[in-house]
This record gives sequence, structure tokens and C-alpha cells, in this order.
Amino acid sequence: MRRQKSEGQWLQGLFLWDWGPPWQSFFFTCFFSLAEKVSRGWVLGREPMVSASDLQDILLLQGLPESILTEMAPQARFIEYSSGAVIFEEGTMAQDFYMLKEGKILLEVEIAQDIIISLGSIKRGYSFGWSSLVPDGRHTTYAVAVEPSQVLAIPGEVFLEILEREPRWAYLVMKRVFQVFKRRLERRTNQFIKVMRKHPDIQKLLEI
Repeated sequence: MRRQKSEGQWLQGLFLWDWGPPWQSFFFTCFFSLAEKVSRGWVLGREPMVSASDLQDILLLQGLPESILTEMAPQARFIEYSSGAVIFEEGTMAQDFYMLKEGKILLEVEIAQDIIISLGSIKRGYSFGWSSLVPDGRHTTYAVAVEPSQVLAIPGEVFLEILEREPRWAYLVMKRVFQVFKRRLERRTNQFIKVMRKHPDIQKLLEI
């Protein structure tokens, strides 16, 4: 009677098999990618754990003491979005503050039925969902993943509560937030001026 191989024997045979150079590269790439996901909890039904080092990659949080990031980490969670997925919609309640770990996010507004314009993009390391930091805030744009993206999300209220306990570092973060909004305002103003120059009729409507 043929004896069945144990899981360990099957795995050993898998490694000893002569795959050839192309297959070896493919197999080991897949194997170690899967091993990394298992270690982080991406499979087996477990949510991955956010670490302080994950938060250190976010520009808004760079330079903050590890004690603050360690306190934030358990409150944050990983979310993966496929290309084209809508993260939040304009006008909806803003609960989570988002930080982009991987991928690219587009911010859009719907100015009329079936007419959507882009206000800008969020790249790796940057944050979005600022309305969650305002009491009863609502999103003023749509956020759409334009490629597979990995996002860190933390409730806005929790984010602020942690910072409020550290006034010195809260000031640094809020200073960076001000710089973000300053750049955004300048960009939107330039966009508006360009539209006015291309469409003089709109300018006439605004004349007093």
C-alpha cells in the first residue's frame, strides 16, 4: 500500500524539485511574498497589524517620537483598494483620516451630472481625508484609487486625541497641515485663473 506523504515531505519535495532558473525565480518570489503577507496577517482571515515604522513613512508624521507613533499604531488599520475603487464620496460624513502607504489616489468633484473634474492626486506618503479632523466634518471631494493602493486609516477623533496629549508635537503636525492647505489653496487659485483666461464669458458673470 502506498503511503501518503506528510505536508512536510511535500514541501521538502517542492524545494528539491528541479524547477529550472525561470521557474525557480517565479516560485521563490511568490513564496516569500506569501510568507510576508502571512506574517503581517494579510491572509488566514486576520487583519494586518500597523506598526510604528509604517507610520514613520507618512510625511505628516515624520520626526514624531516613537512613543506617539506606538500609541497611534493599534488605532490604525490597513485597507487595500483596487484600481477604480471609491474610498469616500463627496458629502458623506468624514470619520477616518487616511495616509497613503502604496499606490495613488485621485481627488475629484462632480460639478454637474456626469461632469467630474480632478482637483489633484495623493501620492505615497501623503495624507487625505482632512475633514475628519473637523467636528461633524463632511468630505468635500471624492477619493478614488487610480491604481491598486494600500491605505492606513485612523479615526480622526482618535488621531486628534493622541496629539492633544502632546502639545509640542501637535504644533508641529498642525504646522505641516497649514502648509498642505496653503499649497492646495495656491494650486486651486491658479487653476481658477487658468479657467478664467480660457473662458472670458465666465469672467463677465463675476463682474460687479
